[in-house]
Amino acid sequence: MTAGLSLGLGAVFCIAIGVLSRVWLPYDDTGLSDAAGNHHLGATLATLFAYALVSGYAALCAARARAGGAFGTLVVSSYLGMVAAASTLLFVATYAGLPYRWFWSGQILLYVLLAVVWTATAFAAPAAQERESQADLVGHRKARVSAQLQELAITWRSHSAAEAAVFVRALDALAEEVRFFPSHATGADVAPLFSELMRWAATAGSLPQDEHAVPQLPQLSQQAAVLRRQISQWKRA
Repeated sequence: MTAGLSLGLGAVFCIAIGVLSRVWLPYDDTGLSDAAGNHHLGATLATLFAYALVSGYAALCAARARAGGAFGTLVVSSYLGMVAAASTLLFVATYAGLPYRWFWSGQILLYVLLAVVWTATAFAAPAAQERESQADLVGHRKARVSAQLQELAITWRSHSAAEAAVFVRALDALAEEVRFFPSHATGADVAPLFSELMRWAATAGSLPQDEHAVPQLPQLSQQAAVLRRQISQWKRA
């Protein structure tokens, strides 16, 4: 959602609530400024502020990357949406006779909880952002290695040698294991594992596809099987 669309939707909701609150009054309109009218106006403004806060934050997140990352944005955006929904329910409840002191107590509680959520998110966001970055890195490595293995398998699949058929099966099995490697994987052993896998893929890819390279295929097939077992054992650990 773009920043303009977020602000536009927020403006539509605010205008709709503002118009309805003036057309549908929870008190007798005598044309005089009284306590009921002031309470109703304040409750209307509080509800409009909640929607303006949601749309403004959404527009800010769309306009530039948030320091808290996707995790912080999701948590805060979700809670701001809950604040807007709860404010609307409290506002509607005033039409059914909810005392305004309860309405304002509810508003204070919502924004106190918002401050708590915002603060907690600020502390948790760096760790979450690090996990997201790690998942992106592992996902990129997976895609790169899988593409290399698939291209290599396609190249050797047309070769008539029996060693080439065994090598292709080993490549397919290794590529399948790589595809199902968890992108959220962490740990000091993940980077060396992928580095070894990428070095092996580069070495196998540099091999010429001719009869002179066929004697080297059994050894490469064994190495591919070893790498597949290492990845499989890491996933089971």
